[in-house]
Amino acid sequence: FNVSTRLVLISTAILLVFGTLAFYAMEKDALLANMSGPDALLHSLFFSITTRTAGFETRSTALLSMPTVFFAFLLMWIGASPVSTGGGIKTSTISVATVHIMNLIRGKNKVEVFGRTVSDDTVARAYSTVLLSLLAIFSGIFALLFFEEKPFIDIVFEVVSAFGTVGLSRGITAALSTEGKAVLCIVMFVGRVGSMTFLLALVPRARPVHYTYPTEYIVVG
Repeated sequence: FNVSTRLVLISTAILLVFGTLAFYAMEKDALLANMSGPDALLHSLFFSITTRTAGFETRSTALLSMPTVFFAFLLMWIGASPVSTGGGIKTSTISVATVHIMNLIRGKNKVEVFGRTVSDDTVARAYSTVLLSLLAIFSGIFALLFFEEKPFIDIVFEVVSAFGTVGLSRGITAALSTEGKAVLCIVMFVGRVGSMTFLLALVPRARPVHYTYPTEYIVVG
């Protein structure tokens, strides 16, 4: 397997295991209280999978506790893997960003994984995708709050679910106005094609230049 495939497989496995255990821990005394251990774990595994792309539910998302809802935001935001029908920022994007942060903590300037160095362009695209996705989500939340008078947590859930093209809802989708549904359609389109791809299609590319300016280090963080 190449580096990209390894990152996708490992990140997917981590998300499945971590998502299953987290959902079980947060809902074992609530939504899963009346289930046997194996059934509760199976429902937890299904939740970990469905929040990243599938959109099916074995228990209504409106019954989830607040910690579980916020955890679902994370899974829906990450979404599926590249070259799939799912949305979100993709598992490879979060993997590259995570590995880069780990390398920076260890004092490395390059992203090194599995005996390979990830290109600077890939790292820049990963962080750009993360930032643009947050901008798209916040813009969608603001627009939906402007058009709708619904509970804040339900609106956030709708927008993040739309960005990840997940299909889950806390029950307000049908009650949204035409403007609200249009907002969700736009957010879903951006989440599906990718925030970077969406902007690249709208913004003209800069012409190549044959010079560079002096390097400057800026204090950040």
